[in-house]
Amino acid sequence: MDNKDFLKQVEIFRDLSEDELFEVSRSLSEMKAPTGTVIIEERTPGDSLYIIKKGRVMIEKEAGERKALLAELTPPLFFGEMSLIDDYPHSAKVTAVEDSELLLINRLDLEIILNWNTVLGVKMWRSFSKVLSERLRQTNDRIFQKMYDADDTTSFQMWSEVMK
Repeated sequence: MDNKDFLKQVEIFRDLSEDELFEVSRSLSEMKAPTGTVIIEERTPGDSLYIIKKGRVMIEKEAGERKALLAELTPPLFFGEMSLIDDYPHSAKVTAVEDSELLLINRLDLEIILNWNTVLGVKMWRSFSKVLSERLRQTNDRIFQKMYDADDTTSFQMWSEVMK
């Protein structure tokens, strides 16, 4: 399967036409990440969107000696998009759990695509927004469920303050 056909499976590209998929696929580069490879270090500048074509990666957040597994991703999922959108450093570490193949779109190529074709740009920003909204909803639900399970009234009060 060529990269253009593979992109049809990726959530943020599902609504694109054949021509738009072709344009995006022309900007892709490929990366191999053997098991154990750190693909993204937390707090480093972000410069690419990574799409998992083969393999599995884990996303971890570190605080001192403590680590939390946030997610494990497999094809055709993607990561790295947040730092392209808001220009902040990466918020987590991403490591290949098994030999993986990734497709990348770097920031400059993404900007060229989005500026070259405004219809494509609108479609992609809408897709990014939908994905980020869904991820935020899931995160909120997990946080709330953990507080509820712990019956932690202090956390509920803190959550209420944060959400104001």
